[in-house]
Amino acid sequence: MACTVNEMITFARSFINTKEYPAKSNRTKFGEAYGVNGVPWCCIFQWYLFNKKGMYDQFYDGKKTASCTTLMNWAKSKHKFYTNKYKPGDLVFYNFDKVSDADHIGIITRVSGDYIYAVEGNTSKNGSQDNGGAVLEKQRHKSLILGVYRPTYKTDKAPSSTTHSSTSTSNQAKKKIVANGQKAANKFVGCNIVADGIWGNKTKKAAIKVVQTALNKDYGAKLSVDGIWGSATDKAFGSHYVKVGERQWLVTALEILCALKGKDPKGIEYPGTFGSGLKAACGVSKAVKSTFKNLCS
Repeated sequence: MACTVNEMITFARSFINTKEYPAKSNRTKFGEAYGVNGVPWCCIFQWYLFNKKGMYDQFYDGKKTASCTTLMNWAKSKHKFYTNKYKPGDLVFYNFDKVSDADHIGIITRVSGDYIYAVEGNTSKNGSQDNGGAVLEKQRHKSLILGVYRPTYKTDKAPSSTTHSSTSTSNQAKKKIVANGQKAANKFVGCNIVADGIWGNKTKKAAIKVVQTALNKDYGAKLSVDGIWGSATDKAFGSHYVKVGERQWLVTALEILCALKGKDPKGIEYPGTFGSGLKAACGVSKAVKSTFKNLCS
């Protein structure tokens, strides 16, 4: 799943006035989802937005970082770092103390003359701007900006009538991939879901069962295969991951999850090998817990 610039900005604005609790604790729902709470969270907030909108591959290649400078340097390595002509949807890196590191980050909502407006986590109205405890939409002068990272969003343009046929064909192809994923889930777990090519509640539950089964096979997790991603499943997954070149049951799970979301992994193996087809489908070369959780949501 991807989203448009407008969808991302609307989502970011939905958290305005969200505050850490207790005050000055750096503890937030964003840090809880990230897996590390009680630390400065302006970058974690942006990670949260991109993960929840299914654009995890556009944030640090699907990995985690709470460091604005690390994310900025990654953007530079991807040749997607810009120091002028800022646009809504850009992730903007600020420097408040006149050194080279990035002190703070936000997502630009609009640009007006010498100023930009951005939704930022862990800021405040009049106090600390980079550890202030709240989500706010701030006006900033461009002189504070080191540069921006420009993610690749889904286009906001409506399809023309000439693209209707190809869009319909694309939807049918995606539905077929989902149906193949449903068949694979039935084979792997015995879910007995209907292979109708539609992502619904039963298919979502089957996806989680696939992950639970893989964790049991690979790591002897002894999970109840109930299709509920609760604390036991979260703890069992822990810091496990799969990466390109590896062969295990968790790779099979990733192949099935991609298919269930309409992303063709170019085959499902038992156990699976993380190859180029799967990498293209999931958008990362190393899949961690958040990758799997997003595909199950």
